[in-house]
Parts: sequence; C-alpha cells; structure tokens
Amino acid sequence: MFNIRRNPLRRVTAAGDGGLVLACAVVVLLCCALDTATGQPIDMIDQLGSESRRMFYKMLEYLGDYDELDEDGPQDREEKGGSLPLQTSNRVEAAGRDEQCKLPPRRGVCRALLPRYRYDPDQKECIEFKFGGCDGNANNFMSYKQCMDACKGV
Repeated sequence: MFNIRRNPLRRVTAAGDGGLVLACAVVVLLCCALDTATGQPIDMIDQLGSESRRMFYKMLEYLGDYDELDEDGPQDREEKGGSLPLQTSNRVEAAGRDEQCKLPPRRGVCRALLPRYRYDPDQKECIEFKFGGCDGNANNFMSYKQCMDACKGV
C-alpha cells in the first residue's frame, strides 16, 4: 500500500459540509471521508456539498502515483500521455497500446464516482464508467476524445 512514515496523511477540513475531514495519502490516490465525531469512514460522495466535492475531485486530479505532486498540474500529464497513473503502489503498469485498450473494466477499490472512459474492443467504442479513484488499470481515460485517440482501431 504505502509507507505512512514517508507519506503522511494530509488532512483538509471541508467547511460547511457537516464537519467532514478529507484524508488523502499524497502518493497513492487513496482517499476517504472520516466522521469527525467517530473517526469512522463514511460514504463520502453522498455527504459532500458541491464545493467540497469539487475540491475532492481536484485532489484526485492532481494526486497520482507520484512521490511528489507535479508542479505543472494535470495539463502537463495530458501532454505526456493523457491519463493518470492508476495503481495504488509506486509501480505503474506498463502496457502497449493494444494491451492497454483490451484491458477489462476496473472500477478500483475506492468509493469515488469519477466519470471516466474505457475502450470496449468488442463494440470498438469508448464507453463511460464510474471510476472509484484508485487501483484502476491503463484502460481508463479522462475524456472520450483521449480514449478514442489512444484506442481507435484496436
């Protein structure tokens, strides 16, 4: 998973949303909501207001499988390949274009509901799915266009 001593949890209070605390491990895109009274995880997406939900999605967008945050943000990542690394370890799965586009859908183990696109080789089309936020595979794209650009013809 991750080394807590090397990658301590960063806490951000989501003001105005019932006293929730977003706890995110910077390296692994592992996020959950904690009830401040009990410290227990709760179903985050249902509990967050629109401002905190936007903040959470931004955190997921900027936090990838990196030791440090990218200074250039997500646009630099788009130029380098289009999608975020989606592993919950510091190892990024290497996959060629054909392999990447033929990988089965993988929502991941986290509970976010991020809209993403994956290529379906049977339908020869990119289709939307809800990504959990961590532990995905390389067949996971931020937009329909990125998906089709990467996988069209596979």
